[in-house]
Amino acid sequence: MKLGGSRQDSAFFFSDVRGFTAWSEKTTPENVVTVLNEYLDLQTQIIKRFGGDIDKYVGDEIMAVFTGDDKEDRCLQAAVAVIDELKRYNDERVARKETALNVGIGCHCGEVVVGNMGSHDRMDFTAIGDVVNLSARLCSAAEALQIVTTKHMLGLTKTPFRLRELEPIKVKGKEKPIEIVGIVGLEEKAPK
Repeated sequence: MKLGGSRQDSAFFFSDVRGFTAWSEKTTPENVVTVLNEYLDLQTQIIKRFGGDIDKYVGDEIMAVFTGDDKEDRCLQAAVAVIDELKRYNDERVARKETALNVGIGCHCGEVVVGNMGSHDRMDFTAIGDVVNLSARLCSAAEALQIVTTKHMLGLTKTPFRLRELEPIKVKGKEKPIEIVGIVGLEEKAPK
């Protein structure tokens, strides 16, 4: 095993729990771990169902990568399914008088370098590049239960999504604002 990697075209999914720090201060560390694992597992199973791979968990954040045919569609479909399932799961938690947590999701796609990164005695197989950074920034810009993607990624999809227009955002390190859109769900098919 050696450090380094190769170029690959991928779609990225970043999810982050909103209000996690404030909530975790009010509960026990054991409960934080239990609840966080429930939310991470729920999202992970959906990501896998749509053909995504978990790159890493960073605290309450998930980084997932989609490759191959229709990667952009599958990535955004997974994001919609995560939000739909979280709404249902949160209703169950509230009914049990348990805390409901919400996530924001950011998705983007493009060419990255994939391979072993780190040092000679500790390395991770991951993706590095501007696309990954922008995906993470979009996740940070997303509100609770919101999916934010670029107009570029949306233009590569065939799935009819319901959209919400969003103002372009200024991203640190980028000269021009990034044109983004909110994914609200899947378009309902008209009955025949």
